[in-house]
Amino acid sequence: MGSGLLPSPSQQVWEIIPRKKIEETKALAFEDGPFTKKIGTKKRRAPLIAVLTKGFMVLKIAFDYLKVDGSEATDLMIDLEKHLSSDEDINIIFLHGVAYAGFNVVDVQRLREATNRPIILVLRSKPNPEAVKEALIKHFRDWDRRLDIISKAGDPRFFEVYPGIPIFYETIGMEAHEAEALIRAFTILGKTPEPLRIARILAEALGTF
Repeated sequence: MGSGLLPSPSQQVWEIIPRKKIEETKALAFEDGPFTKKIGTKKRRAPLIAVLTKGFMVLKIAFDYLKVDGSEATDLMIDLEKHLSSDEDINIIFLHGVAYAGFNVVDVQRLREATNRPIILVLRSKPNPEAVKEALIKHFRDWDRRLDIISKAGDPRFFEVYPGIPIFYETIGMEAHEAEALIRAFTILGKTPEPLRIARILAEALGTF
């Protein structure tokens, strides 16, 4: 990144993505909530919530449950996307990363192919590949399969949403400058695009039941 302040949305973002287009953009965001308590031999689960927004307005919500450290995250996201897109034209999918419900990892390439939607992964901090690999080797027999799925997301890019507010992101099916414009245009509070922020609030609330 160069020195100096980054352009404000009025100076640059709307040149790439007009304000009216953002207001019409339909974004699907996925978030997971707190794990359930383990009862006997019953496996712990975590809610997976899908929120469809149009601009900054919530259109639809759907949810299901993931097994903690399971392997069905990709399939479940594909099913929820099909359910919510039955009469909607979704423009973009937001993820908070590839690991949901512990290490129930999302195959972003398969999600992209199945939904035909571009995907943006917004990460609050830079991943530590070595630490991830060590954790996978320690806890999973199929660590190499999970690591291979994680690697499909590619290398994270550094980006300042606004001056002094850094994130890392990955994008599949979209040019980097378009992804950055979308992230900045959708981010109102903190460093999380609004569809993901809404999904996180709902997922955390759902996890309390």
